[in-house]
Amino acid sequence: MSHVRVVATLDTCVHIVFRTWTSGVQLYYMKLRPDGTVAIEPRSTLLVSPNPMFSLAKMQFNLTQPSMVQLILYDALGRKVRDILNCAVAKSLHTIQFDRADLSSGTYFLVFKKDSESRVVKIVIVE
Repeated sequence: MSHVRVVATLDTCVHIVFRTWTSGVQLYYMKLRPDGTVAIEPRSTLLVSPNPMFSLAKMQFNLTQPSMVQLILYDALGRKVRDILNCAVAKSLHTIQFDRADLSSGTYFLVFKKDSESRVVKIVIVE
């Protein structure tokens, strides 16, 4: 772990931000109450590498608790191109190999949905 920042604020909470480099750069944020309980849970991460991609890419996400997860790929016009994942997933680090196979070069958006949380990652596919 590297680059840790801890800040106490007027709301008497402690805010902790840190980065890791174990499987790509990941940024985490937590807000702790004075009694030690977590006010804001760590958020899930989503990484795509390489990006831009030629043929294969690795999608990684980490879950802090079991959840229903959706990974959906959209084109630059907002049309759904592919459902990559739509199922209940256990707590841990998950890796999915993504093959662009029938997709043309261009910009795409990968939407990660988990419970009430969502993320969007821009993916560029090149020839």
